[in-house]
Amino acid sequence: SNLNEQRFSSTFTEKEFYLADHIVKGRKILPQVREAFELMTFEEVWTEQALTDNELFDFKIMVCFLSDGRNQKEILKAIQSFEKLSEIVFISQGDSYQKRSKQAYQIAKTGSNPYAGVFRSIREDYGEVDALLYMWAVEDSNCIQDYANIVHILQGLAANKLMPERLVLTAQFENDLERCYLESWLGFERSLGLILSATKVSVIIQKAAKHSQDTVPVEWWLKILAELKTRTARSVLYQDGKRHVCQIRPTTLPSGRKIFRPHGTYLITGGFGGIGFLLAQHLAQDQPVNLILNGRSSMDAKKESKVKLLETLGASVSYLQGDICDQKRFKEGLNQAKARFGGIYGVIHAAGIESNQSILEKDVQSIQKVLQPKIKGTLVLDNLLTKEPLDFICYFSSSAAILGDFGACDYAVGNRFQMAYAHYHNQQKRRGKAFVINWPLWKDGGMRIGGDEIAEMYLKTSGQRFLESAEGLSLFDRIVSQESTQHLVLAGQRNRIQRFLGIVEDLSTPAIPKISGFSGQGRQPDMKGLSVEECLERDLKKLAGSLLKIPWEKLDAKENLAKFGFDSISLAEFAIALTNHYSIEITPALFFGYFTLEKLTRYFLTAHLKSIQAFYREEDAVEEVVLQKRPVASMAPKSRIKSRFTLKSAVRSDTEPIAVIGMSGRFPQARNIHKMWAILIQAQDAVKEISQERFSGQSRWKCGQLPGVSEFDPRFFEISPKEAKSMDPRQRLLMQESWKA
Repeated sequence: SNLNEQRFSSTFTEKEFYLADHIVKGRKILPQVREAFELMTFEEVWTEQALTDNELFDFKIMVCFLSDGRNQKEILKAIQSFEKLSEIVFISQGDSYQKRSKQAYQIAKTGSNPYAGVFRSIREDYGEVDALLYMWAVEDSNCIQDYANIVHILQGLAANKLMPERLVLTAQFENDLERCYLESWLGFERSLGLILSATKVSVIIQKAAKHSQDTVPVEWWLKILAELKTRTARSVLYQDGKRHVCQIRPTTLPSGRKIFRPHGTYLITGGFGGIGFLLAQHLAQDQPVNLILNGRSSMDAKKESKVKLLETLGASVSYLQGDICDQKRFKEGLNQAKARFGGIYGVIHAAGIESNQSILEKDVQSIQKVLQPKIKGTLVLDNLLTKEPLDFICYFSSSAAILGDFGACDYAVGNRFQMAYAHYHNQQKRRGKAFVINWPLWKDGGMRIGGDEIAEMYLKTSGQRFLESAEGLSLFDRIVSQESTQHLVLAGQRNRIQRFLGIVEDLSTPAIPKISGFSGQGRQPDMKGLSVEECLERDLKKLAGSLLKIPWEKLDAKENLAKFGFDSISLAEFAIALTNHYSIEITPALFFGYFTLEKLTRYFLTAHLKSIQAFYREEDAVEEVVLQKRPVASMAPKSRIKSRFTLKSAVRSDTEPIAVIGMSGRFPQARNIHKMWAILIQAQDAVKEISQERFSGQSRWKCGQLPGVSEFDPRFFEISPKEAKSMDPRQRLLMQESWKA
C-alpha cells in the first residue's frame, strides 16, 4: 500500500497490476506471494502403508474383465460382503463377440469395435456402471505386455459415455521383468485424470503366489475388493505380505567422483536430438572422447555440421543410423563403431517420440510408435551391451512418468517403464550402474508439450519454469557420479511444487466455486443485440474474472490463461464453473488445447454449437432460414428466388431442429449417383469419344460427357425459353439436380 502507483505500473503490465493489487488486499488469486524459483530433485519410492481408509465406496453395478469360470465363481463368493452390489457383468476373452446373457459377454482381444459394442450393450441394459475391474492379466500373462486391451477399454468407455467412478487395473507378475511392464501401467493412472475426470484410476499388482495354474487364490480377490471398497483410490504393490504405495520425497545430490574417461567411448541414442546433442557437446567440451551418436534418419548436411562442431571440440564421432528397436541392424552399426573405438564405457538413452494427442483419439499403432523407443529400445540396449565394460547406463525419462502427460498416456507409460527397468537392471547386478532421470521441459531440449503456448500454460499453472541447459548438464554430471537410481528433476516454486507432488497437504482442493456476478443462465438483459459469439465470450470473461477477482473487462481474449494468474487449482475450478454454467462436461485438460478465451470460445462454437445457440437464444426472436444457391440467384430476379427459397418460421419452439438432406448428381455416363456407383464398382472407363450432338468436326476426341445436357424445362423453373437458351448448361444442370436432391 505504500508503493507509488506510477512507479509500480511502469514496472508491471496492467493485468499484473490488478493481480498484485488484489493480493495486497488479501483476495486469493495465487496460492502465495510469488516465490523464487528453485532447482529441486525428488525420488518416488514404494513405501509400506497399511490400508486404513474408513470412508467406504458403495457401488451397485460392476464390470469385471475375467475369463475363467472358476475365478468368476470365486470372486462372486468374495464379493458377498458388498451389501449394495446388485449386479456384476463378466467379460471374458474369446475368438468372437458373443452376448451370452445380460451378465456375461465374450469378446476377441483384437480390434476396438467389440469393446465399444459391449459397453454400448451394458449402457442400454444398466444405464451407468459404478466400477470396472480389468483382470485379464491376472489369468493370462500375455496381457501383461499388451497395452491394446487397456486402450480399447478406455476408448470404448469414452465412446459410449460410460464413466465408472472407479477403474482398477490389476495383475500378478511371475518375475521382475513382468513387474516393470505392470509398473508402467501407472502411467495410465497419472495421465487419465485430465480427460476422465469423473473416474478414479488405480493399479493393483503383486508377486504371483504359488497356486493352481488356472485359478487365483481367494486372498488375492479379497485384497482387490478391499482396495475397491475404499473411497480413496491408490495404486498399490503387495509384496512379501505387505501393502506398499508410491510416495515422492525430496532428495539431495552430493558431488561425487568424475566417471567420464579421457578417450572413453560413449553411446547416445537420439544423439542429434535437442537434449542428445547438448549432452554430446557437453562431453566433448570436457575432455577428448569417442562419441557414437544414434539416429533413425540418414546423414544430411545438418548432421554433418553438428559432427564437425563436435570434432572441432576434440571428439571423435561415429554415426550409427538405425532404429533402436531394430536389434539386428542396430547391432551391426554398433559393431562397426566398436571396431573403430573399442569398448563402450557409458550409454545415454535419450531417444524418444513426442505424443501430443489424447489416448481417446489415437489408434494402437500410433501408441506403439511412442512406446517402442522407451520399452523395446531399452531392452535392446541391455541385450546388446551385456559384455561391454560399462561404467553407467542412463535412461533419459520424463517427469510425465510421475506427473502424467495430459491424457496421451503412451508417453507416460513408456517413461514409467524406464523407471522400473533401471531398478531391475541394478537388481540383476549387470555391468554398469543404471540411472533414470525424470527430466522436466528443457528450454533448449527440443521435446515439448505441444507448442510454446501449451508449454507456457503447463509451466505457469504448475509453478514451474523451463530447465536451463547449463542446469541440466550440471545435474547430469552429479547424478551419474553417485548411487541413487532414480531422480525427478523440477525447476519451480518450492511450496507449489510440493503441494503438486503431494509432499505437503494441499488444503485448497478444488470445490464447486462460488461465482458472483451471474443473475441467471442464458442471455441476460445486458446482452440484448449481441451475437451468440459475443454473449459466449462475455460469459467466459465473467466466469474467469470472478474466479480470479479481476474485472472481466480487463481480460484480453487473446492472452494465455496462465498470464491471468490461473494455476492448477483455479483451472480445475474454472472447469467446474463452466460445466455447471453450460451443463457441458469440461475437464482441465481442455485448457491445454484451448489456452486463450478466444480459442475457448471457438471450441464451444464448434464442438457444442447447438447447445450454445439454445443457451443464448432470444425467446421472442423470429428465425429466418435462407436456403439460397448462388448460381440460381444470378439467373432470376431476387424477388422470385426469395419466394421459392426463403422460409419464415414462427417463434422457435423447444423441439429438435430438423435438417432435410438429399443427394443427387449427374456424371459422365451416369444420370444419377446409383449409376455412378456402379461404374466405380465395375471399374468402367467413363471417358468416351465425343458425340455428334456435342461436336461435328473431323477429329474424334474423347472426354467425360454428362448425359442429357440439352434436356431442360424452363417453365418448370419459371424461366423464359429465350433466357434458358442463353444460360450456361452447367447452371441448368445445377438447378435440375438441386431440385431432385
